[in-house]
Amino acid sequence: MSKPPYAKARRVCWIVDNGSAHRGSRAVERLQSHHKNLVLVHTPVHASWLNQIEIYFSIIQRKVLTPNDFKSLNELAERLLCFQKYYEQIATPFEWKSTRNDLNTSINKVKTVSSLTMSWSMEPSSISPPQEIGLILAADSTALFHHGHPSSEVPTSCNRPFVGTRLIDIPL
Repeated sequence: MSKPPYAKARRVCWIVDNGSAHRGSRAVERLQSHHKNLVLVHTPVHASWLNQIEIYFSIIQRKVLTPNDFKSLNELAERLLCFQKYYEQIATPFEWKSTRNDLNTSINKVKTVSSLTMSWSMEPSSISPPQEIGLILAADSTALFHHGHPSSEVPTSCNRPFVGTRLIDIPL
């Protein structure tokens, strides 16, 4: 923060999680007293997927630490270091392709499907297995079929199959 371009910037935004070192007004005041152009932006509390190190820790947990079959701490350290070398070779930057409009379109589809499924009368005895109550989109993207309900109740704006209210991306 003391070197260019940060020192001369009108403002510098730091995106931080909700760790105790930078959570709360006292932490913000402490950091801003040292860096006048600093703006802290906190990620949402339950959004660890926005924190890149949390994503990496999740990968480590799934690919290195499970199952926990290490005979010693040295074996654990060796496996972690080997994985780090391997991951540095295969990892590629994430190329974000969605736009704000894409996100808004997806949200509106979920709202439409949610409101539609909430309006269906589904007595416990009449609930079908998920594969029977979902939308199926034909491979040519022209025909929309709905099992168990009149097609007039199906939102024609939906361009993805779904089960219940959860949209599922299936390449066509």
